[in-house]
Amino acid sequence: MESEELEAAPLMGSREAADYLSALAKGLRRGEFGLTLGNRTIILAPQGKLGVVILAKRKKKKSSIDIQIAWSKPKPDPAA
Repeated sequence: MESEELEAAPLMGSREAADYLSALAKGLRRGEFGLTLGNRTIILAPQGKLGVVILAKRKKKKSSIDIQIAWSKPKPDPAA
């Protein structure tokens, strides 16, 4: 499979951001979610153990939180 990347950085209010993150959490629970930007969509299906990294920063004029979630495609079962 070829590599795909999609990045969106819209400005939104805190309630909209919370709704966006809630929708992402629902997709993680379902085991599949899509990200759409314009006419492009990437469907992701996390499996197995997920690596979760959360980085919070607070500076004088700007604060941020970065959330990274990563997983590897499971290896095929040789017995199958």
